[in-house]
Amino acid sequence: MVLGLCMTAWGQTKSPKRGLCVDQGKTNAADFAALAPGVSWFYDWGTSTNIDYEPSGIVFVPMTWNTGYNKNDLTSFLDKHPEVEYLLAFNEPNFRSQANVTPSQAAAAWPNLQQIADEYDLKLVSPAPNWCGDCVKEGGTTYYSPYQWLADFFAKCPDCRVDYIGIHFYMGDKNAVKGSIDSLWNQFHKPIWLTEFNMDKNGMGDNGTIDEQRAFMVNLIDWMEQDPHVFRYSWFLTRGGILPDLMTSTRGQLGLLGKIYTYMSSYDTTYYHTTNTPIEAEHYVTMQGVQLVESTDTAGHLSVGYTATGSQLTYQLDVPVTGTYNLHLRTASEQNATLAMRVDELTPTSLSVPATGSWTKWKTSLFPVSLTQGKHQITFRYNSGSCDVNWLAFEGGGKTSLLNPTSSSTKQKVLENGHLLIQYNEHLYNLMGEQIK
Repeated sequence: MVLGLCMTAWGQTKSPKRGLCVDQGKTNAADFAALAPGVSWFYDWGTSTNIDYEPSGIVFVPMTWNTGYNKNDLTSFLDKHPEVEYLLAFNEPNFRSQANVTPSQAAAAWPNLQQIADEYDLKLVSPAPNWCGDCVKEGGTTYYSPYQWLADFFAKCPDCRVDYIGIHFYMGDKNAVKGSIDSLWNQFHKPIWLTEFNMDKNGMGDNGTIDEQRAFMVNLIDWMEQDPHVFRYSWFLTRGGILPDLMTSTRGQLGLLGKIYTYMSSYDTTYYHTTNTPIEAEHYVTMQGVQLVESTDTAGHLSVGYTATGSQLTYQLDVPVTGTYNLHLRTASEQNATLAMRVDELTPTSLSVPATGSWTKWKTSLFPVSLTQGKHQITFRYNSGSCDVNWLAFEGGGKTSLLNPTSSSTKQKVLENGHLLIQYNEHLYNLMGEQIK
């Protein structure tokens, strides 16, 4: 039996955490439209912006780059944009080559900034320091450490309202960033905006290969999306920064990292996928030991790849009625794989997934599985072998496909509106087997 799938651009709601740092003049409305399915906010180091961002639905967050910010420009923008909720403060203040602001200078400037925030009902994000080599000095202290700069700022400004901690980290792996953010939380007990991050393998500007950057992005976002102490984050840079950027040199075109950043899971634990609808493999709510790769299938942006024994993927599914469902699993591999499918805490079901002959040759395997009515977490664990996964779907609940064509007379066809349907004897059918053309 063949399942016709309506491939949607997004199942979960997009992450409110995921943002952009954008270099003005290097990003336009077409870029924002491409990033919009997965990105919620951006900043460009300015108190206002001339980027045509509003059609995308991505929200701008102003920044006072240093203590000499243009107050009139900021308040004029805020007057015209009452939707603004947050204000970012000074950019890398402990760098002489950046904002070049000591803790005492920041504390002296804060009351005026707080007055603006109070007037416009904005929440304030602290200055965002970083590990420094070209550092400001004050009272015999050279501020190499972002923790020390922030500690002294709060000591000199004990009554200042600061709602969030801003920070930049360029480190070599997820655990280094995680440990640093944990330290910030333990020291200041305020939610954290990681407003610049990218991979620096050794602290000397070695940004690694594209595969290393991809693994760093996927693994770190996997943690940040689920950590309650990380309020927002933004990859450096959208275009024109550390290569590879999110965008290619072509306007409106996502690069590999941009596709991952836009379409990877938002970890929306309030959303449950429905039966008879495809679940894009990257829309798990938890994962272990997998990576995301650009899809080579006929539909979809990403596939789950680099799986191995012990890899896991968990999805949330709302089952309408108890019964037997057909699990459709779209895979590609050069080897057989055995997966264990566990529904909640029940005994897992073993799934033998055959090799397709190539990592770019895709086939859909079908498995009958028993599901009870209600909302469930469904976990797939790799017990042996490996296979990439593009999508999965649970067909049933009284709504089954009416098609049973032979392979020689059937083909999948991607329509311009993004719907993937079955074509059989020159007629098109939707997921329910209803003829539409």
